[in-house]
Amino acid sequence: MRLAAAESTRALPGTARPADTTLRRGGTVVLLDGFEAGAVLAAIARERISHLFLLSPLLYQLTCGAVHPR
Repeated sequence: MRLAAAESTRALPGTARPADTTLRRGGTVVLLDGFEAGAVLAAIARERISHLFLLSPLLYQLTCGAVHPR
């Protein structure tokens, strides 16, 4: 299962290609409307995400500046 989260669709150039490949292979793609670190972490846990596409600043927010959901 893959997750793509960004402030806009333009923020993740090339995301469609991996998403299309995942869907063609019978996988699931989870899209979030915007980026909020807590919501992304909750989606990762809830949806059992195995692959994640994020821009570097967003990944930094998850690993260094995020408040983990309870």
